[in-house]
Amino acid sequence: MKLVLTLLARDEVDIVEASLLYHLEQGVDLVVATSNNSRDGTLEVLRRFERDGHLYLIEEPSEDFAQDRWVTRMARLAATDFGADWVMHADADEFWWPSAGTLKDVFTAIPEEYGLLYVPTNMFVPRPDEAGSFADRMVVREVESRMRSGKPHPPKVAHRARPDVMVAFGNHGASGEGLVPVPGWQPIEVLHFPMRSYQQFEDKVRAKGHAVRNNPAKPSRAIARHLESYEAGTLRADYAEMVLGEERVRAGMADRRLAVDRRLQRFLADRAGAPRGQGAPAAAEKSDPLDLRIDLMRAAERHRRESEASRREIARLEGRVAKAEQRAQRAKERQEKLTARISAMERSPVQRLALGVAQLRKRAGR
Repeated sequence: MKLVLTLLARDEVDIVEASLLYHLEQGVDLVVATSNNSRDGTLEVLRRFERDGHLYLIEEPSEDFAQDRWVTRMARLAATDFGADWVMHADADEFWWPSAGTLKDVFTAIPEEYGLLYVPTNMFVPRPDEAGSFADRMVVREVESRMRSGKPHPPKVAHRARPDVMVAFGNHGASGEGLVPVPGWQPIEVLHFPMRSYQQFEDKVRAKGHAVRNNPAKPSRAIARHLESYEAGTLRADYAEMVLGEERVRAGMADRRLAVDRRLQRFLADRAGAPRGQGAPAAAEKSDPLDLRIDLMRAAERHRRESEASRREIARLEGRVAKAEQRAQRAKERQEKLTARISAMERSPVQRLALGVAQLRKRAGR
């Protein structure tokens, strides 16, 4: 089984090497990477991995932030040129973490009838800028990551390699022939580190914000809002408000909104100085692929039972609605019959005579 990772990066020199090392240790056979106008050393890191034979590099000079088109191009190359069986889609600040075994173990365990895996995202919160790597400082994440609107962050996606695949904006979905989603199973989570320092955040806002303006059809309202703050001179104050100090972290942990998570910190510390590609992955205990298949089967069975229960509840509610509609229809029909009877009575000779007598008496009384 050949596992390919697509990676889109722009000025991510503080994190891109860690991301590449981690995913290669996790069983990724090749990285297909796109560098979009990187100027901070990111391109040089990608070229080094390319020279080592671990990466195929695309240099994208466009400024229109056509992320979905660029990732779709990489996904199709993975299928047509590099013999991929499964393709994962990540940004440089994301680490795909398996619950057991390696990433390759997980994708190997997925039965042939399934071709799409949705992966939930865990957001690590920004911490005060201090010396040391992002992984040493950023060890606190949200328990349930939500967007500004309050909705859960949409999942990321991996899929079986297809030459006709279309990857959605943000890597949140994919479509193609035979891509049936794995039901109810989430053996991987994404550890996401989007805001690692003020300077990194400012550079991202300036670069990505202007790209978004060149392609206003793309849904990136947050970046556009941050760019307005940058141009107004208030971005640093906005960032300081988002950074969580010790007091806010303690409060978040007390009400279970936040949790300490040192998994990536430990992984990178264990791998520091080790030759690339050597040694057992440290992200998770090795797991028998059969155990993963059993886990998937159990999740699929839970999903089936929950789906059946939902269908039964929907059928019950639809039955109640149908009965209510029938009652309403019968009431309407009775009303129409009553109206017709009254109208008929008003038109009968006896009724007209009675009305005429009543009118004569009324006039006589005057």
